[in-house]
Amino acid sequence: MPRFLIVEDDAETSKVLRNLLKLDFKPLLPGEGEPQIDVAATVAEAKELLKNARKPYHVAILDFKLPAEHIGDLTTVDETLCLQAMRSKPVPLIAHITSNPTDEKVKTHIKEWHTEHANRYDFALSKVESDWTDKLLAELKKFLYGRPIEGQLDQMFGEEDEEKRVPGVLLTT
Repeated sequence: MPRFLIVEDDAETSKVLRNLLKLDFKPLLPGEGEPQIDVAATVAEAKELLKNARKPYHVAILDFKLPAEHIGDLTTVDETLCLQAMRSKPVPLIAHITSNPTDEKVKTHIKEWHTEHANRYDFALSKVESDWTDKLLAELKKFLYGRPIEGQLDQMFGEEDEEKRVPGVLLTT
């Protein structure tokens, strides 16, 4: 089952995301486990989860404006979590969510790290749009269940050529 990391400081949004993921990624076969959904509300909590994960996350859903260490702290646009997640092997899909899509730091991060040289599956959504959760689920399903057959075969038969490996391809380990 997929492993998700949600980093969101708004408790209601975090709860909605967790419930949506539980409903939309429930087990398909008998005996299959539930999706793993870890939630962090601060940069410090998320960094600990990323550092101590026993298995890598398939998807990291990251808000941009987060408190550094404690709920109630001043929120600032954080890029460090995204960069830490991008150093994971395999690289997870990074889905940024934000209520501040016009913030210059947000736009610059998306352009420099996701448009120019990162995982082709990464995306960002504005929480200001009423259908952002529908778009999020559609993109997650496309990434998790819509992989090219070559990637699945390479994974099964141990393709060793790192240059041929598509970043962000879901691993089933």
